[in-house]
Amino acid sequence: MSQLDGFFSDAARIGDEIRAAKARADDAELALRNTQRSNKVITTLKEANAGNLAIKHLALRELKRIDPTHPLVRDAALREKIATAAEKVMKISDNWDDVRDFGLNYKLPGR
Repeated sequence: MSQLDGFFSDAARIGDEIRAAKARADDAELALRNTQRSNKVITTLKEANAGNLAIKHLALRELKRIDPTHPLVRDAALREKIATAAEKVMKISDNWDDVRDFGLNYKLPGR
């Protein structure tokens, strides 16, 4: 192999390595942007869930004061059943409106 052939061979190899490194850097940058976007969504959901949790406990406290015999006050298993069903709705539809509609249309036993 001549020196010129060796030079071209090395240049081709170095070019391939540069392209591969650039592709890895592009992949890493895309992964970072996706992670940042996901973290932002997670933060938003945590904040919204914190608000919902506070409202839930406030509403249950007030319902207990107004109607201590209400099924949502006295039946923890019913509350768990509703929560589990709502989680299934979200898992199936991935739509918060469907979860809200589920809660609005849920029929309490004996009511």
